[in-house]
Amino acid sequence: MMKRHPVASAIAGILLLALLGIGGWWVYGRLFRTYAITRRFHAGEQWRYQVTQSLQFGQQSITLNLFYTETVKEANSDGTALVERVLHGDAQTLHALQQSAAPLGEIPKRTVWRVHPDGRETPLSREQAHLSLGSAGARLYPLHPVRIGEQWERESEMGSIRSRFLCRLEGIIELEGNPCYKIVARLESLPGSLPQVRGTLTSYIDRQSGWVRQEEGTITMTAGSLQMSSQIRIHGQPVHEGTNRRGARNG
Repeated sequence: MMKRHPVASAIAGILLLALLGIGGWWVYGRLFRTYAITRRFHAGEQWRYQVTQSLQFGQQSITLNLFYTETVKEANSDGTALVERVLHGDAQTLHALQQSAAPLGEIPKRTVWRVHPDGRETPLSREQAHLSLGSAGARLYPLHPVRIGEQWERESEMGSIRSRFLCRLEGIIELEGNPCYKIVARLESLPGSLPQVRGTLTSYIDRQSGWVRQEEGTITMTAGSLQMSSQIRIHGQPVHEGTNRRGARNG
């Protein structure tokens, strides 16, 4: 019977302890570590969001490509901010967007919101319409630190649409080199909502800034015999980041 050399045994023991340590930290991270997913603001900060939305009404379909910007006009000491959202697109696309939203109201091109770290958005004035193009990811932030795999609920009201988001933190992934929280949500209507809504959404929230980097999903709205389905994809990044990347490519 061969005897194991003492040095080899010691090295094997160290490697085993290292692997156990790595495994232990992985288990700790998955089961016990919590993450506070909040949105942070800096005055003058601006993000640009590219939107691709495919709408289906019965036998008719249309695909819209447009973008909007969000600019932090004022960042407050309590963590809230005043954020201006401006919708951009050619006249034909904006007209088609307004037509698709006609049963619910008009989508204003410019709105200003008081935005909270937990994603809540409040119109600056009572006269301002609640109906606004924007990321649904703002309605998915948990109200307390959560673990990977943990679930929570958020409710939303936008005009006559009242809905509930059943959310789950799936993990942390890299999106274009940026660590992001991956949140998957199921959307369902609350009593009294008109139209009725259902769907699924996946949102990727930048771990450093708390802003939405990407979102994709499918939403179906039903009112009586009328039904509209929408597939949407939103991609966002800080304006300065896009400028730097374009400069690097040009250089």
